Amino acid sequence: MEYKDYTVDNFMQDPLFRQWVFHPDEETDDFWANWLNKNTRHSYTLYLARYLLLLIEQDAAAPTAQDKADVKNSIRNAIRKRKE
Repeated sequence: MEYKDYTVDNFMQDPLFRQWVFHPDEETDDFWANWLNKNTRHSYTLYLARYLLLLIEQDAAAPTAQDKADVKNSIRNAIRKRKE
């Protein structure tokens, strides 16, 4: 299945997506930034999956203030891009 066909649940179970959410690096950041540029209409699904993963893992390792700021900024950017 292609990422553009993914549901929130599919994203939450995908190893590459989970790596980006929990252990981002330049390669995964670039991959998902490029994917979002090409698939802006799916940004809500992707960011909701990311948010839910972070929320679920909060008990194990609470997200830092930076993580929360990153999520907020990502959501704002996705909304802004949808309006363009």
